Amino acid sequence: PDADPPEEQAEPAVTALVAGLDDEVVVIDEQPRYHVPGCRSLVAAALIPLPAREAVELGFTPCGWCTPDSTPAGRHQATAR
Repeated sequence: PDADPPEEQAEPAVTALVAGLDDEVVVIDEQPRYHVPGCRSLVAAALIPLPAREAVELGFTPCGWCTPDSTPAGRHQATAR
């Protein structure tokens, strides 16, 4: 891709939930977003796997293309019911 992906716009409750999860996401060194594996922005990049909570703690924000906050948040909210 020619441009950095936009940031995922998530609800504050979803962001707070994801900030406590150990679900794995991937980051690229020197890039501001975290992603789910298979995101279109990850082509030919050296990936660094991290727990979602660690990516948030390190200041990464969720990718707007692969929406990594929506998937685990939905899964964890469903199991909490």
